[in-house]
Amino acid sequence: MLNNLPQDQAALIVDRLGEARVASIADEVDNVTSFYNLCIRAMGHETGGNGYTKVPTKTAAWIEVMHNKKEDDMPEFSHRYITRAIESFGGWQQALAVFKRSDLEKAKYKFFYAYEDTVNG
Repeated sequence: MLNNLPQDQAALIVDRLGEARVASIADEVDNVTSFYNLCIRAMGHETGGNGYTKVPTKTAAWIEVMHNKKEDDMPEFSHRYITRAIESFGGWQQALAVFKRSDLEKAKYKFFYAYEDTVNG
């Protein structure tokens, strides 16, 4: 369905909703108009619990990271921007190592910087 949309619109939809959510919407419909309308509705919906619709604040993202700090493997975060910020450190283990080498305030600042860079593209 994405191939039937202009490239810039398709890219925005995937960026805002994520590939899994876009695929799920595509499975629900049988024409591009319905697909597009459902995508627009999903992008604008902020309270439905879809982690791809509303970008968490940097503080909310940091809290989510800290709640998962004892995990050995990369946890599934509520938003892909949190995952991308962690990946900017080289992955979950590398991010944790950077955070452990710093005091809490410096670790938080480093994450905020990476997260804001990811969000602002």
